[in-house]
Amino acid sequence: MIHFKCNLCSETLRVQDSAAGDLCECPKCGAEQEVPARSPKPAASSSSSDAALLCEMQAQTQHLHSIREMVKLFVGMFVLFYILPFIIGGLWASLHGLF
Repeated sequence: MIHFKCNLCSETLRVQDSAAGDLCECPKCGAEQEVPARSPKPAASSSSSDAALLCEMQAQTQHLHSIREMVKLFVGMFVLFYILPFIIGGLWASLHGLF
């Protein structure tokens, strides 16, 4: 069985395989058109494409989490080794009357 859409009204038409290449008339709008050689191959299963998309999204999410963790580590190290010594030094100096 060959399935295709009418070029004029988009009605789904079904004809026998033996009618391939012949002219047929759309029962809805009456437009005459050539029957394609065979039905177009069905699209890939939506479940497999959904699974692939989900897998890709999970990989991207893991990548974003690792980037977020690296940024947290960098900010923590910056505060620990650059900002904190100034704060401690300022407190030390103010406690000992150096300013």
